[in-house]
Amino acid sequence: MQTIIAAVLGAVFGGSGIVGLAFLYIRRFIDKRLESRDKETANRKAQRQRRLTLEDEMEHATGRLFFHIHKAIVTGQHNGDLEDAWEEYQDVERRLKELDREILVENQMDG
Repeated sequence: MQTIIAAVLGAVFGGSGIVGLAFLYIRRFIDKRLESRDKETANRKAQRQRRLTLEDEMEHATGRLFFHIHKAIVTGQHNGDLEDAWEEYQDVERRLKELDREILVENQMDG
């Protein structure tokens, strides 16, 4: 019986057993690093998508604001449209700044 235990222990702790365990830990380490990198990539892609969407909204809000400024100058009236356009512009600008701060904080934490 001792020879069987010795044979099993020899196989596990012998040449291939220790090497197998070492490769298992190395593989786990690499898998965790790849998973972390995949999460970072997905997060940055989502941030880029949000940024592009907000930039489109900003362009639209700016155009709308200039339209209503022009309308108010030419006709002398604005019926509250100018205030609404200004509030929309400020809202989009605020959301862009929040996204920029979020990106800045994440980049500072990475470095």
